[in-house]
Amino acid sequence: MTTELLNEFYILSITLSYSQAAEKLFISQSTLSRHIKSMEEELNVHLFSRSTRNVVLTSEGKFFQAQIPRLLRRAMNIESILSSELINADGKIKILYSAQTLNTGILQFLRTFQEQYQNISLEMEPLSAFPDIDLIYSADIVISPCDYRGILSPDIDTLLVTTQSALLAIPPSHPFGQESSVSLFDLRNETLIIPYETNPAEPYVQLSFIVKNKCYGHLTKIGASTEDQALLLVELGRGVMILPHHLKHHVYAHTRTIPISDPECFFPIYAYYNRNNNNGAAALFFKSMTEHFQKKASEPADHRSKLRIALTTSLICSALI
Repeated sequence: MTTELLNEFYILSITLSYSQAAEKLFISQSTLSRHIKSMEEELNVHLFSRSTRNVVLTSEGKFFQAQIPRLLRRAMNIESILSSELINADGKIKILYSAQTLNTGILQFLRTFQEQYQNISLEMEPLSAFPDIDLIYSADIVISPCDYRGILSPDIDTLLVTTQSALLAIPPSHPFGQESSVSLFDLRNETLIIPYETNPAEPYVQLSFIVKNKCYGHLTKIGASTEDQALLLVELGRGVMILPHHLKHHVYAHTRTIPISDPECFFPIYAYYNRNNNNGAAALFFKSMTEHFQKKASEPADHRSKLRIALTTSLICSALI
């Protein structure tokens, strides 16, 4: 989605007249109509309600309209910065990452970016625990499964990079060992081991609440300080653990992993970009990451349409920087 399309939507949302908007934009009404329809198909919502007499914004359209001025201002600012000599394809980027986020897709992007911009040094530093707010502000880029949207300052931009499916890690000789997949309801009366149990933003913690609801409360939960400790407890038969798919190769020798069938059981991966550092290389990295993943990044189908608009707006916002 381009800035031109955003501007066309905004003009139409103000005038609520295809003829007036087309005149202001110096395009035909049919072109404007085609562009608006394309936007609605891309966002998978109706932005306008049309009749023979008038054009009215839908609730999703009103939400989207409120975001446009900020997005267009940011686009102009970033385009100005990117076109200046301040940003060259060199420099250093401090990237903090959680172990559960470096799946195949992200590793491939990192390799591609490094090959394309060989004068940019990616200083990758693993997070020993979940990232708190101070850590996000201390780095250029943070790649994390934690959702901190809504509580960060405007200097931090967020991208939902992707989501990954979940597996259940079970100890040796567990009855689930004969199953090809399990549901969260199947975990009733089990002991669920939860890494980083003190961080409510962690998907491990959030998924534990979903599991407990699915099991009608018939679930025992025990915490672990790290994923490695949780996996060791699974190997020792202390309980089961939900983990992202790409960590299946990190389990101990006798631990088995089984797919989880519930669609709401997944692990998100977010990228946080600290604009306050004024790091041109980091701006280029985040822009490249957004362009690479924005077509793949999608939310679960059962989210409400307003959340879909919010997510897409976030992606558009990121794509413009």
